[in-house]
Amino acid sequence: MKKIFLVFLIATSLFAQQKVLDKIVAVVDNEIILQSELDFRVNMEAAQRNLNSADSTLRRVVLNSLIEEKLLYAQADMDTIKVTDDQVQQQLDYQINYFVQQYGSREKLEQVYGMPLEKIKRSLQDDVRKNIMAQMLQQKKFGQIESSRKEVEDFFQTVKDSLPIVQAKFQISHIFVNPKTGDRIKQKAKAFALSLLDSVKAGKDFATLAKKYSDDPGSAQNGGDLGFQKRGVLVPEFEAAAYSLAPNQISNVVESQFGYHIIQLIERRGDAIHARHILIRVKADDEADL
Repeated sequence: MKKIFLVFLIATSLFAQQKVLDKIVAVVDNEIILQSELDFRVNMEAAQRNLNSADSTLRRVVLNSLIEEKLLYAQADMDTIKVTDDQVQQQLDYQINYFVQQYGSREKLEQVYGMPLEKIKRSLQDDVRKNIMAQMLQQKKFGQIESSRKEVEDFFQTVKDSLPIVQAKFQISHIFVNPKTGDRIKQKAKAFALSLLDSVKAGKDFATLAKKYSDDPGSAQNGGDLGFQKRGVLVPEFEAAAYSLAPNQISNVVESQFGYHIIQLIERRGDAIHARHILIRVKADDEADL
């Protein structure tokens, strides 16, 4: 099996005696993690969770998450896992839409990135493809049967000695989840989502519950309101449930890659729908420490 090398570099300029455009934080096989990439992900995470972007613990967790993504992509590439252009476009549209909601407007998002929206999409396209490949590898090899646990651990052993700044409790987390532990965490999240669904059915105000409990920072402050969305923008599981609802109807708990959703259809206008939701994410144990 090809060995994947991970090397941490001191934050130095890309080329000596040249103008510093960016800095390399880590190298995973042939993939690099740039300072700008880490900074953006830290800022996004801080905004989503109301945290201080300068917090060193947050920065370490985000860096570890990026490393794990690169590790999985490297393995997925070796396994020749393929992703279609349609899959990439659907996920990219969803991600851009989420970012616009997160920052409040297209203009604000362009300001944060420092480039027009179309250029943002082009810059994210490759990362989106790699992330989908990593997710597909996780589902294929690590997320379904107990016998896969040894394979996960063996794979991680090939690079763990190159992770001097990552604490042990973060080493097999987020992506590398023990199937039994993963089931326990998922069941806990689903049970909480079901309890919220019961509250909605009992007459509790949907918007109030969304503001208090939803893990979608882009919509929670607006009572879970997602505004009007065209078909093909939302993730398939969410979309299938939302388009099957009548106005004001509440869905059952819907599982997607982001967690568990409770969806209410507010209005349908042609092929577009206006919906709101409550999202309960499946949180790994290390996230609770933040």
